[in-house]
Amino acid sequence: MGFIETLKYLREGQGITQKELAKGCNLSPQCISALEIGRNLPNSITLTVIAKYFNVSVDYLLGLENDYGVKVTAPIGEMYSTEERQLIEDFRKLTRLKQDLIKGNIKAMLPTDAESEKKKKNID
Repeated sequence: MGFIETLKYLREGQGITQKELAKGCNLSPQCISALEIGRNLPNSITLTVIAKYFNVSVDYLLGLENDYGVKVTAPIGEMYSTEERQLIEDFRKLTRLKQDLIKGNIKAMLPTDAESEKKKKNID
């Protein structure tokens, strides 16, 4: 995904309008519209403002890294299974509060260091 697709994907995933995004980034609605249709390219300041708004890196906005800060070397379709891609898409549609709740649940379900060490010893 490039900038245009990522911007629209993030905005729609948060359920906000172009006007709401523009207000949150102190940009004009016309600017957001022009960016989403590819009529204008963002400058470094605009990229930074939008990245901060969505809490992502500029590299992610530009399609140069994935959600986890890993530089993209393969098309996104090859990096994740269909199920993983669907989970990511669904996660992005949630509000920030719901995303934080999901992250907390995942952390709570992950094995502790002691559990991981015990499992490791049982394998050896």
